[in-house]
Amino acid sequence: MIALPIIYLLVALQFSTNWVKALQRATDLSAEQKRLCYIVFIVATVFWPIALPISYLEKCAQGQQDIPQTEEVCDSRLA
Repeated sequence: MIALPIIYLLVALQFSTNWVKALQRATDLSAEQKRLCYIVFIVATVFWPIALPISYLEKCAQGQQDIPQTEEVCDSRLA
């Protein structure tokens, strides 16, 4: 069970590193635009650990609704 938080943190670290490198390479952004990008990055970093599990749970719930039950499949084949 400890592997999940470790993987979670490694993905977050990789994403953060790539995003900061891309922002530093961007030469066409003004100082104001870069400042706003950093603000968005900080907000996303704060809310990502909250939003990702919620999104995953919603996807799982949708997936359960989309899967037909065995009886429904059998009834549709007989009809």
